[in-house]
Amino acid sequence: MRPTAGRLAVLPAWLVGGWLVSALVLLLLGHYQPVPALLVCVPSAVLAGGYGWWAWGSGGEPIRLPALLTGAVGLGFTALSWYAAAPQLVLRRDPGTYQLAAIGLARSGRLPLPAHAAVFGQVAGVSVASPGFFATGHPTGLVPQFMSGLPLLAAPAYWLGDVTSVVAVNAVLTGAAILAVALVAGQVAGRWAAPLAAVALAVSYPELHVARELLSEPASQLLLFAGLGMLIRAERTGARSLLIGGGLLTGLTVLVRIDGLADLVFLLPYIGVLAGRHGRAAATRFAAGLAVGAGMGLLDGVVFSRPYLAMLVRPLVEAAGLGLVSIAVTWALVRHRGWLIRWTERPWTSWLAGSGVVLAVGLFALRPLVQTVRVPHSSVRGVVGGIQAASGLPLDPNRTYAEHSLYWLIWWVGTPAVVLATLGLAVLAARVVRGRCAGVEPLVLVALGVGAQILYQPGITPDHPWADRRFVPVVLPALVIAAVWVLSRICRGSRSRGPRLAAVGLGVAALLVPAVLASAPIAFARTEQGEPAAVERLCQDLPPRAVLLAVGPRAARELPPALRELCDVPVAAVLDGSAAPAAIAALARAYGDRLIVLAEDPALLTAVGLRPRLLVDLHTTEDARVLANRPTTTEPLVVAVWQGIA
Repeated sequence: MRPTAGRLAVLPAWLVGGWLVSALVLLLLGHYQPVPALLVCVPSAVLAGGYGWWAWGSGGEPIRLPALLTGAVGLGFTALSWYAAAPQLVLRRDPGTYQLAAIGLARSGRLPLPAHAAVFGQVAGVSVASPGFFATGHPTGLVPQFMSGLPLLAAPAYWLGDVTSVVAVNAVLTGAAILAVALVAGQVAGRWAAPLAAVALAVSYPELHVARELLSEPASQLLLFAGLGMLIRAERTGARSLLIGGGLLTGLTVLVRIDGLADLVFLLPYIGVLAGRHGRAAATRFAAGLAVGAGMGLLDGVVFSRPYLAMLVRPLVEAAGLGLVSIAVTWALVRHRGWLIRWTERPWTSWLAGSGVVLAVGLFALRPLVQTVRVPHSSVRGVVGGIQAASGLPLDPNRTYAEHSLYWLIWWVGTPAVVLATLGLAVLAARVVRGRCAGVEPLVLVALGVGAQILYQPGITPDHPWADRRFVPVVLPALVIAAVWVLSRICRGSRSRGPRLAAVGLGVAALLVPAVLASAPIAFARTEQGEPAAVERLCQDLPPRAVLLAVGPRAARELPPALRELCDVPVAAVLDGSAAPAAIAALARAYGDRLIVLAEDPALLTAVGLRPRLLVDLHTTEDARVLANRPTTTEPLVVAVWQGIA
């Protein structure tokens, strides 16, 4: 069977999916180590890739110039992201948690991660837990805050390379995700839409940002859009075997990102669409694949990330309730599909669907004029208040700035792109209602549902560019696909070559130029550099059988996970400064000179009777933290570690 562009685009997702399923099984058995992974995960990934290759079918778009250009964009993006990879080991945000969880998993092969809690006994104020890592009640273990999927994918990079190899995994995943999005664009809007969509996505800074740090969004984007591509292919070719595969890939997004569960809710009505159009067997295939994939994610969450799920009880309950309502409504519509068909044949129904999309975007644009979103008991009020004070903004730490979410998107892609995408989604929604766009229903359902959800309540610390990663899994790719679909319709609609080329050229410029100008100031910025070398030097300075205690607001939160995983020593922290003297005294009596006290400020050590010695003095950069505008530069970051000597 000759290779086609579609096969090559979905192949990485199947390799990832096959690895994830078998890796989770090994993790459940407590043996996720190089040899078992070689014997189990590699064959599983190969078999899954072979299934995806076979299921796609022999027909389809061969590898021609548009496919070659798309592949070149993906490779170029991967190379740039690899160059700018940010190895965040000093734990301040989610990428540090993912990186250190992957390293810990690679070293131990199991969860919970070893924490040496018994070394510190029951000393008051001392804890082996830290931000991003929960104590589970297990006598020696910690579990990472997030789902296990991404650490399972990144751990082999540590086996084959080193600390810096781990973060580079996302460069590869995001490059593959761009190909999956381009595949869907090519299916929806024609083969030349694929390279244009790939370029438009690659030059947007939110995509660049998540590719250079270890975050779950790229893997989610890859699995979701490869799955959507399989579903569109199933509709176009009648290959029902693609339905279970498309459902499985989209369902597996839950294993890498718990938010994927809320995204999948908007796919549930498609079960009814399949039942009405192709019968119960087709709907069952898709539903079974979706349930198996999502079930793997839920199993991981219940077994290994229960404290994290406990933090998200309300959103999960809301998602479950919305899912049940969607299933009930879908079933009712399928049972009365004759009435439904008659209703959708009326012209005003498609007009209502299209105008509803435009109206919704218009309301989001007007939202800042009528609403200021606040959360009374926000868990990040301290972070928001600190940024407001540093930026000279009015102090209002309970603000989420969610009313500006549409403008966050406009900062990075430009107003013309949002207008084009709004027009495209409106027309696609109208065509779906009239039944004239078979196969595109899952894309439109997810794009509109998730887009409205994210724009209404992003649910993230509202500093930038951090908050903009919310757009990456669904909103940004859907925007690009809808915009290039409009351009393709313009291209096909004009009979005169000159005006057609002028209109398309203007549209391409409107889609790409604002994004390039927005990304250019920080596209090549390299942040977090030097952290692996600094941690390695610190580990080399430690005496044999050292016991570490971190004190101070920064050192106690940022240092323990990296030192525990990379130095392989017992590490604990004292978050309450008033408890530090008694804790140091108790541990000094137990371990003598083996006890090493670390802090970010020498004054914290002299206050408890210790003489400070500078171990690390790293000057690097980190992402900007701004609330009211698009960031155009990075910020300096100083990491100082002092050792207290008796």
